[in-house]
Amino acid sequence: MPVMPPPVDPPPPVDPNLVVFPWNDGSSDKISVTRIFVAGGSYLSIAPDPNNTGVERSRYVGIISTNGLYSDIALVRQTPKPDQAVIDLLNIINNAGLIGVYKNNNIYITGELHDMNSMLTLPFTGLSTNINVYFDANISAISGYNNLILYQTVNRGYFNIIGGSMIGSNVLQVTTMLNISGGLIKSIGNGSAIYSSSSTCIINISGSAEIIGEAFGSYPIRVNGSVNMDGGKVIAHNTLGAIVLFNSSTSTTFKMTGGLAFAYGQTIADVIKVTSGLQDISGNAIVVAWNKAAGITTYTAGSDTNIFKYPTGATAVWEKQGGASGIAYQNGSNSGFIPIENVTLN
Repeated sequence: MPVMPPPVDPPPPVDPNLVVFPWNDGSSDKISVTRIFVAGGSYLSIAPDPNNTGVERSRYVGIISTNGLYSDIALVRQTPKPDQAVIDLLNIINNAGLIGVYKNNNIYITGELHDMNSMLTLPFTGLSTNINVYFDANISAISGYNNLILYQTVNRGYFNIIGGSMIGSNVLQVTTMLNISGGLIKSIGNGSAIYSSSSTCIINISGSAEIIGEAFGSYPIRVNGSVNMDGGKVIAHNTLGAIVLFNSSTSTTFKMTGGLAFAYGQTIADVIKVTSGLQDISGNAIVVAWNKAAGITTYTAGSDTNIFKYPTGATAVWEKQGGASGIAYQNGSNSGFIPIENVTLN
C-alpha cells in the first residue's frame, strides 16, 4: 500500500462567508460556512444566516472526495425545507419580540414580552401539514389594555401550552384545539383568560396548568365548545364560574377526571356552568365553591363553614399555609390549596 505524504501545513481558517445553497424547489438560503483543514481531511463549520431567524436549518454535511492533499466539500440537504407558511409564522413570532424555533415539524415559542398593547395573531391557515406549536414564553399586556394579547387561528396543527405565563384582560382566543399541560393563563380585568366562539373548539387541561380569573369580571374559561380536564386548576375569584360553556347545542361536553375547579357560590352549578350537553365529573376530580355572599370573613381552621365540595367524599376545609389563609382540598391523590384574600382564620 503506498504511503501518503504527510499533509502540508493547513492554511488559516477562512473567515465565515455567506454562501447561497440552492434547494430542490429552486429557492435558496444563505448559510455561514467556515472551511477548516485538519490532518486526514477537511470539514465545514456551518451556521444559519442570522437574517434567517427562527428556522432551524436542515442538517448540512460535508462530503469528502480526495483530491491531492486537500478535499473538495459539497453540501447536501438531508431534510425538506419548511413551508413558507411556517417561515411566515416564525417571522411573526420573532418580529413580535419572542423566540420561535422550528424543529421536526414543531414550533417552539420562548422568551419574554411584556407591556403589550397590540394583538399577536398566529395564523395557521397556510400550513400544508399539521404543525405542533409549543408555548413556553412569558407575555403580559400593559395595565388596562383590554384586547386579546394572543389570538390563535388554527386550521392545521395544534397549540400546546407547556409552561410560561399569559397575563392580561382578554388573554387567549382559540378556534379549534388547545392543549394546556403547564403554565399560567390569568385574566386580571373584565374579560376571559381563555375564550372561544367556535362550537368545534376543544380545550384539554392537564398537568400543572393554571387558568385563573383574578378580577370581579374575569372568566377563567368561557367557550362555545367543549372542555376536557384531567389535571390542573381552573379558579375564578368571583361568581362568574370557573368554566362556562355557553353553547346551547347538546354536542357540547364537559368532562372532568382530575384537577380542581373553584369559584364563589353554593353549588356545583355555580362553578361549572354548562348551558346544554354532557357534564361528567369522575375520578379524583374535585369541585369547590365558597359562599362569599354569606358575608363571613373569619373562620375556624379545620372547619368547612360556607364551603361546598363535590364529590361528597372529598374534603375541603379552611387552612393556613405559608402565611396565607385559604381552602385545603383533597380527593384521593388530588390535593392542593386555594389562597383566599381577606379571610382570617382562628
